[in-house]
Amino acid sequence: MMNAAEALGGQEGKVTVSTGVRAVGRAELDTVFRAPDLPSGEYVALEVADTGPGMDEATRERIFEPFFTTKFVGRGMGLPSVLGIAQAHLGAIAVESVPGMGSRFTVGSAQGVKELP
Repeated sequence: MMNAAEALGGQEGKVTVSTGVRAVGRAELDTVFRAPDLPSGEYVALEVADTGPGMDEATRERIFEPFFTTKFVGRGMGLPSVLGIAQAHLGAIAVESVPGMGSRFTVGSAQGVKELP
C-alpha cells in the first residue's frame, strides 16, 4: 500500500484497497507472477489500486527484481518480498498498469482452494 500512496507523488489521487473471493482459470494464471503449479479455482484476493502515473512495460518487467527501484531513495525489496510471501502461500500477483492511468496489484492465495471442474 505504501508503493501505491508513494506513486501519487504528493499529487491528488486515490488509493483503493479491496478484498474478495474470485474464480481464477488456467488462462489467467498463465499471465500472473505465481508459485509453480497453481490450480485453477477460487482464490482469496487482496487488491490495491492507485490513480498514479502508472508504469511502462520496461518498468513492469522489472518490478519484482531484488534491488530494482524507480525511487531516488529506496532499497527495491518491497515487491520482491511480497511476491515471495504470496508464492509461499500458494499465491500469485497480477499486475495491471497503464502510463498516466495508474496501477492495480491483485494478490491471490490458493490455500484452501476449491478446484474448478
